[in-house]
Amino acid sequence: MQLVRAMLASLVTSRAAAFVRPALRAGASTRPRAACRPAKFRFSAAAQAAQASEKPLLITTPIYYVNDKPHIGHAYTTLACDVLARWNRLKGREVFFLTGTDEHGQKVQEAAAKAGVDPQAYVDNLSESFSSLLGAMDFSNDEFVRTTSEEHKACVTELWRRLEANQQLYLGAYEGWYSVRDECYYTETELVDGRAPTGAEVEWCTKEESYFFKLGAFEQPLLDFYEANPDFIAPASRRNEVISFVKGGLRDLSVSRTTFNWGVPVPKPAAADADADADSPAHVMYVWVDALANYISALGWGSSDQAKFDKFWPSGSGGAQGGGEVVHMVGKDILRFHGVYWPALLMAAGLAPPDRLFAHGWWTRDGQKISKSVGNVIDPVDLVATFGVDQVRYFLMSEVPFGKDGDYSEQAMLACANGFLANALGNLLMRVLSLVNKNCGGEVPSPGLREAPELVTPQDQELLAAARGLAGAMEGHIKIQALHKAAGEVDAVVRLANKYIDEQAPWALKKTDEPRMRTVLLVLMESLRHVGVVLQPFMPGAAAKMLDQLAVPQDQRALNFLAQGPTDATYAASPGTAIPKPAGLFPRIDLEEAEEDSPAAEAAAKTDASKDAKSKAKEDAKKKQGAKGGDQSGDQSGVALKGLAADVVRLDIRVGKIVKAWEHPESDKLWCEEIDLGESSGPRTICSGLRVHYADAADLEGRSVLVLANLQARKMAGVPSEGMVLCASSPSTETEDGAAAAAAAGGVVVKFLEPPPGSVPGDRVSFQGLPNSEPPAGKKKGGKVAEKVVFAGELTTSEDGACTFQGEAPMVVEGKGPVTAPVPPGYTIA
Repeated sequence: MQLVRAMLASLVTSRAAAFVRPALRAGASTRPRAACRPAKFRFSAAAQAAQASEKPLLITTPIYYVNDKPHIGHAYTTLACDVLARWNRLKGREVFFLTGTDEHGQKVQEAAAKAGVDPQAYVDNLSESFSSLLGAMDFSNDEFVRTTSEEHKACVTELWRRLEANQQLYLGAYEGWYSVRDECYYTETELVDGRAPTGAEVEWCTKEESYFFKLGAFEQPLLDFYEANPDFIAPASRRNEVISFVKGGLRDLSVSRTTFNWGVPVPKPAAADADADADSPAHVMYVWVDALANYISALGWGSSDQAKFDKFWPSGSGGAQGGGEVVHMVGKDILRFHGVYWPALLMAAGLAPPDRLFAHGWWTRDGQKISKSVGNVIDPVDLVATFGVDQVRYFLMSEVPFGKDGDYSEQAMLACANGFLANALGNLLMRVLSLVNKNCGGEVPSPGLREAPELVTPQDQELLAAARGLAGAMEGHIKIQALHKAAGEVDAVVRLANKYIDEQAPWALKKTDEPRMRTVLLVLMESLRHVGVVLQPFMPGAAAKMLDQLAVPQDQRALNFLAQGPTDATYAASPGTAIPKPAGLFPRIDLEEAEEDSPAAEAAAKTDASKDAKSKAKEDAKKKQGAKGGDQSGDQSGVALKGLAADVVRLDIRVGKIVKAWEHPESDKLWCEEIDLGESSGPRTICSGLRVHYADAADLEGRSVLVLANLQARKMAGVPSEGMVLCASSPSTETEDGAAAAAAAGGVVVKFLEPPPGSVPGDRVSFQGLPNSEPPAGKKKGGKVAEKVVFAGELTTSEDGACTFQGEAPMVVEGKGPVTAPVPPGYTIA
């Protein structure tokens, strides 16, 4: 024990402490690799020298429990790790990216029994669904570990023996509350209304023989470790949560069970008689001891070859190569296991804890907690089938401040896919390369930026400096896992480039100043080259297509081929290089059409067919009744509503007045607005993505607007939003004649709809020529209607500035006049 205490004291005072390594055990590890491997990059001698100073990096997801198929939370965690891994590979750093499945435990044994199959067959099937997700989401993991592999079980057995040798285990009896769903022990004081803090059911475990880990002895060593390593747990709120838990007192942890047998058997105690059984078959290890060990079993720890462990795991002076850096990425629900149990187990075994533990938040859907009982589980494979893998990847990394809870909605997903990606980025690339093909013979214009730097104007340099500073700005964010901020840097440069092209109008320069046109196109191509390179970790497929279209050589796509300063044009495109014919990066998503082909739609087809048959029978009955002179009551307007016309009249669009506006505390894209809709309950809070277009709160406050009032309330970056302010937005493709040269931010013009004079808050908008219809009751009922009409682009502006449905039915406030927008015809209202 004196040796262990000395090791712990050394650990918490210095991460460079030496750790004693007992004799290695035999047994190599072999596991399947994912198919989505990143491209090989070329690095300059200077870049290689710079990266030699950085330690090898191990990035891990938690291993996922195989009690059901993967959901959006699994995809989110793995995606974050994939972005980190790909970014560091772009830097030239040696990376090992690990994921896998947790396949033991009581919950698995019970589920297998319920399904009537052997536990191994059960986990084999579900593990496959997790490994399949890797390809669907374009993940680039180096290894996929399974806790039922013989190599992993050998490692866990060795870890147990190390703990035993260091006198960290003893045999006792456990009695208390246990959650099978969480695979977690809880004290009486932790229960909330008789349930676990997570909401899971708990059961009382009667006195059961169990081995215990002396967790209580690590209370102060852990607190000392947290203090000496303030960046170990992030975000800060999670660190505070762990410290508070440990300060509340740690009890010894039950680490074996006897009431089921699906797990790693506890090995025979070292002091046992030679005639005793090889192991203790009545005891299996606690599933979290088993699961947490995957981080070292995949590196070969405890085997005859642990060179990989010595390279990637923090080892101070004890490692053969000085050790590496470890980043664990987990969801906040398993913070305790990784922030308390895992470092304590490692300390007890004489091993260094990891360097960084980042616990991100959960996803909700349309403001509701995701659960199977509610029926709102998000299948990432279905999401990719509907929107595309790169669109889904970018949305998940950019939509929510990484670390906080996020809310998924199809409206937000569409805004990302059709807004920023298709309109701002994809359309910009198409415009630039179309002009190059049309006006420059399909070749990089000459003279190039390297050959004639004197042609660069201050306006050119502003965009170039922003693009050339992208990688440096993003690196600072990615180092601390602020992935949303890294994506935000790209967003800012893309919008600046859109503003630049509209201001410079190269299509007009063709007639007035062709040399200047060439320079403008070169500046845009160089800026897009930087954008394409830094986007590779976020959207590997789309970024590769983008760089292909820009004729960037395959071996010049690492970060060291980007500019090393605001005026560095070393690797800018060479004049005369052939540019392929441009092709669209992000096709515009029509949600209704996408849903028709989705797996969810196929599953609902029989039900829909049945409903359609019943509906048709009722319609036929009504027609027969009418032909007989029967009841003719109902629609008195004489207009037979069909298709979307029957939906548009159900939109509850109201006149509102913005009473107050303030910047969203967590998003630089959103305004929060307090809007008076004439309701007795008072003003509503609505979040709008308008800060790019309206920079000052004074531009909003006091303004009369149109609000879609019967959308389901949802949280936008943590702030509840109870509706949507309607605006008119410019089309996704611009003409070359400069008609949209006055576009403001991002090359997209956005203007508020304007109610007619005399309108007051609460006035309802109707569609001229269509009969009035009561909107669906409540704020939750307009979502599907909005998807079909508003988000599908069915509301547009006409020649006289009127706002219409399908160009034919004007939006009006009864008795006061039409709704208008100060924009040209053809703008989309959403």
